[in-house]
Amino acid sequence: PRRSRENDPGLAALAFAEAFFRKELGREEGRVARRYLEERGFGESASEAFGLGWAPRGGGVLLAAARREGIHENALIEAGLARRSDRGDGAYSFFRGRMMIPIRDARGTTVAFGGRGVGDDDGPKYVNTSETRYFHKGRVIYALDRALDSVRRGGHLLLVEGSTDVIAAHVAGLRHVGAVLGTATTDMHAALVRKAGARRVSLVFDGDEAGR
Repeated sequence: PRRSRENDPGLAALAFAEAFFRKELGREEGRVARRYLEERGFGESASEAFGLGWAPRGGGVLLAAARREGIHENALIEAGLARRSDRGDGAYSFFRGRMMIPIRDARGTTVAFGGRGVGDDDGPKYVNTSETRYFHKGRVIYALDRALDSVRRGGHLLLVEGSTDVIAAHVAGLRHVGAVLGTATTDMHAALVRKAGARRVSLVFDGDEAGR
């Protein structure tokens, strides 16, 4: 049977985390992310549609909230949401102090997250969930679940590199846009494109070596 949040602890942990991050976006600490969303022109409807949220800076906040809901830290670790401490004193949240973007499969199930830096903190701009049993970046086209209807109607899929580029496109009315999340396009991506019914594909990538 197909895995679901009802019969798979990892998917349940991912669904819980999405709801948790959404709530945290509205708290005081999430103000920096709300300001970024406002500057990008992403209103509440876009934030709701794409499930945008905020990961608190504290390494134990998500784990404590999950524990109260009966979600074991092993499920969070298996889903890529937490990691075990090298000191052997428990686990900590993988995403901290970042705007959170759920990564959903073609059916709309959240299988991973992208964390975007929006403040003045050091570190990479984007951090994605590491590969897990639920998430292989070469097998997921970001926002394909939201683009499917437009792709099937028009037969055209436009692929970009980043998730916020996709959100900006959808806000502007371009609903046939998805992203490959900064990885090379793969045979599995091509299979998803075919399955989506696209007869034409446009690639809009950065002009650097990776984009070429």
